Amino acid sequence: MIIGMFLLFGNAAVAYRLFPFNLATNKKIHAALNLTAIAFIVFGLVAVFEYHDDWGYNDLYSLHSWCGITTATLFIAMAIFTAVMFQDFEPRMWQAGRRTFKPLHIVFGVFLLFSAIITIETGIVEKAMFREWSGDLEWETYSTEAILINLMCSSLILALLYIIYILYTLPRVIIPRPEDRFMVCSASGGDE
Repeated sequence: MIIGMFLLFGNAAVAYRLFPFNLATNKKIHAALNLTAIAFIVFGLVAVFEYHDDWGYNDLYSLHSWCGITTATLFIAMAIFTAVMFQDFEPRMWQAGRRTFKPLHIVFGVFLLFSAIITIETGIVEKAMFREWSGDLEWETYSTEAILINLMCSSLILALLYIIYILYTLPRVIIPRPEDRFMVCSASGGDE
C-alpha cells in the first residue's frame, strides 16, 4: 500500500510536472502511474482484510484503518472524476470545466498525498505500539529501532514537502507537438 499511496501517487504528480515530454505523453504517464497506484492500493486492501479474517482480527479498529479507507476511497473517487473530466474523446467539450477543475485537482491531489503520509505514519506507529505491547520491543533496549521509525516518518514528511515544492514552484517542462500548436491556432480562429 505504501508503494501505491506514496511512491506511485507521488511520482505521478511529479511526472506530470517534470517529465520533458509533450503534454499528451505526460498525461499518459500521469494516468498510468495513478492507475498502477490504484491497483496496488486495492491489492493491499484485499490483503489486509484477508489477513484480518485469517487471524480473527477486527477490521477498521484504529485511526490508521479509517485514514487508509478514507484516503483510498477519495483517491479512487478522484481518479474516476478526473478520468471523466480530462478524457480526450472530444477535447473542446470540457474546456471550461477543465480550467476550473485543474487547480482543484492539484490541491486535492496534494491533500490526498498528505492523507497518505498520515496513514503511513499512523501505521508505522501502530505497528511499533503492537510490538511494544507484546513485549517484542522495548524503546530503551532497542533504541536503534525507535530512531529508524522516527527517521522514516521524518523522511516521509520531507519527501511530501519536496513534492509540494515541485508542484507549486517549478515550471512545467513540455515539448509541444505540431498537433498541439494546430489545436491552439484552430481554436482561436487561425488559418492553419
